[in-house]
Amino acid sequence: MLEKILETLRTPHALGEPDFADARYKRIAFSEKNFHEIVQAQEAKETKAKKVCFVDGGNNEVIKTPSLSVQLVKAYANAYNGRQKMRESVFTQFLSVTRMTSDDSQIFLETQNHLLHGSEQLVPTKAFRLNSLDSSLALNGFRASVSTGGVVARRYSEWLAASAISQAITGEKIVVRDGTLQTSVVGESEYARDAYEKISANGGTCTALSKTSEL
Repeated sequence: MLEKILETLRTPHALGEPDFADARYKRIAFSEKNFHEIVQAQEAKETKAKKVCFVDGGNNEVIKTPSLSVQLVKAYANAYNGRQKMRESVFTQFLSVTRMTSDDSQIFLETQNHLLHGSEQLVPTKAFRLNSLDSSLALNGFRASVSTGGVVARRYSEWLAASAISQAITGEKIVVRDGTLQTSVVGESEYARDAYEKISANGGTCTALSKTSEL
């Protein structure tokens, strides 16, 4: 049996095309020609190092009931000039409180965010309301969990951090988000669009580094 499994693994398969859960994305067939080794070109070594900003965030649920979620949310961004870490950085830590409410036979997630430490600029200050059956939040037709509110708040905050660090660093820079540039939850595209505009206006380029992928 093991030999049969190994033989199956040895059989070469065509790369084919990727499949995306999001219908907004156009599929491009995999090709070995599109995979390139990351190398440091000689001309890059001889020129002045460019500034690179890194953005990441996280959330941790500290209280959960069927209709209440309280999460600790953090967002952080720093910058490097070559291998030298720069002084400029942005940081926030806030509590995201989400309650389930009912209105006209529909269930909503109502989230409010409360600053604990750091910059209020990185906190989605306006309370937001999400339909629990929104297609970007619901899973297989089941309404979104109350915990979703904190996840959404963290994603919004990461885009705000990207905007803020691009404004704090002068000159050309590359802003690198953890994950992808895909906007996956309702309302996120507005934060992403604003971040792209500010990064571009401040001489920057927005990129993302995805450590894992299901392609």
